[in-house]
Amino acid sequence: MIFGMENQGYIHYAMPMRVMGYDYGAYKKQYDSNAKKYKAAEGLSEDEYLSKMRETDKLIPVITVVVYYGEKPWNGAASLHEMLNIPEEVVQYVNDYKMILVEAGQNECKFHNVDNENSSG
Repeated sequence: MIFGMENQGYIHYAMPMRVMGYDYGAYKKQYDSNAKKYKAAEGLSEDEYLSKMRETDKLIPVITVVVYYGEKPWNGAASLHEMLNIPEEVVQYVNDYKMILVEAGQNECKFHNVDNENSSG
């Protein structure tokens, strides 16, 4: 697994999008590195050659954790859906992106988008 950590002293109201960008960058780097192996179509199906990825190729998971240690409670979005004005009838069709947020201010931890029953704090 690839772990990333983003330290925040201030609330960033577009943080879910920033995390999406970090994660995409890490996945894209893996994909580009893997795709270099497939410059020739030899031994590849047409779909594999066009996608520069074999059906059996897998990428390494990326986990980015945002640690917020600011003085105010986090009042920004912790997911992409929280940043969007989505009509209820289409919300199920809009992909969401949840970030892992740890509020570590004033020696108390509050976890967002994780199972708090299995987390200390």
